[in-house]
Amino acid sequence: MRFLESDRYGAKLHELKVHSDGGLRIYVVEFDNKWFATHGVKKVKDSRVPAEVAKAFGIFYEWHDYQKGLENGRVSDK
Repeated sequence: MRFLESDRYGAKLHELKVHSDGGLRIYVVEFDNKWFATHGVKKVKDSRVPAEVAKAFGIFYEWHDYQKGLENGRVSDK
């Protein structure tokens, strides 16, 4: 696993490498002492990694903001 980037809120993104099927990558966010898997892809070129970083943070914060809304009664869980 390698560290890729952290953001201003303290979330840290890591890339988990799986060396089978031509190479797979699983992106996980570490935040508040918890780990969240966001998505996985077949191995991408280095030039594509920044797009995967943005995608992972986008997925994480969409989920995180939704959870916070549930906790505060701002969104429905239905």
